[in-house]
Amino acid sequence: MAKQTKLSKQALQNRIKGLSDEPPAISEIDFSNQDYRGIDLSGGAFSKVNFTECDFSGANLQQATFVECNLNNVNFSRSQLAGCNFVKCTANKALFHSAMGEGVNIIESDFSLAVFDGWLCKQLNVVESNLKGSHFQGCHLFEANFITCQLSRSYWVNSVHYRSNYIDCEFDQANFDQAELELVFFQNANFDNFDFTKVVIKICQFRESTLQNANFSHCDLTQCGFMEAKLNRTNFKGAIANNAMFIKAQINNSDFRDCQLEQALFNEATVRQSNFAKAKLVQAQFTDADLSQSSFDGCDLTYADFSNANLSGALISHASLFRTNLHCIIEEKTNWFGSNKSLTLATDKKKQAAENFSK
Repeated sequence: MAKQTKLSKQALQNRIKGLSDEPPAISEIDFSNQDYRGIDLSGGAFSKVNFTECDFSGANLQQATFVECNLNNVNFSRSQLAGCNFVKCTANKALFHSAMGEGVNIIESDFSLAVFDGWLCKQLNVVESNLKGSHFQGCHLFEANFITCQLSRSYWVNSVHYRSNYIDCEFDQANFDQAELELVFFQNANFDNFDFTKVVIKICQFRESTLQNANFSHCDLTQCGFMEAKLNRTNFKGAIANNAMFIKAQINNSDFRDCQLEQALFNEATVRQSNFAKAKLVQAQFTDADLSQSSFDGCDLTYADFSNANLSGALISHASLFRTNLHCIIEEKTNWFGSNKSLTLATDKKKQAAENFSK
């Protein structure tokens, strides 16, 4: 067990700066419940130190490194954290209100229930860490990276995310109300049953993520990407998703009614029993997609491309089909009622022969 030591703010600061007879690197000491407000520990190295319930508010911790330290209930509010490293630390319920710093690293640590409200941070890196129930309200994260993190029940209300990456993260019951996500990349993230209707989403990617039963109704998803995502039973009603990418996604039993999906890409996607009624799908791409039993009632399919798509049992009634490409479609029991199929482009025999030859 670490020995309980009471070291004054000045004495600890002098030791870190090499101004005492003790070595500057500190390990296996208990500094719990100390008042270190405004201290300058920049460049300090701490290993297995117990700082439980210490007050580091307004402190200078730039380039400091904490390894296997106990930081539970520590107050880091308004501290300077540029280049600070937390490795294998425990910081449950730690406070980072309005802290600032570029290049902060949190590695293999437990920061559950920590509070980062109002934090301004560029190039934050969080790897294999637990942040369950953590608060990021009003924080600004620029070029942040969260990799293999537990973020369930996390709170991101009014936060701003720019060019940040969230890879292999769990977001169950997270709250992003009024958050702004711009050029954010999610990969293998879990957003099942999530409501995005109060989130500002600008050119974000949800690659290989699961968003089943999610709600994107009336959201602006222009140029967003959902490649290889699971979107079954997802609500996109009234959304603007022009140039969005759904390549190889699973989108069964989903609602796209009244959507704007011009030049959207559904290549090789599975979109069974979904409803696109009255959607604008000008120049949309559905090549090699499975659209069986889906409804395109009243859709504008001008210049849309259904080459090699499966339209078995689909309803394409009262649709605009000017130069819609129906090359080699599968149309068993497809209903074209009220649509002028003569305006479409039928199978290109030469192209079909070439495709068959290359198989």
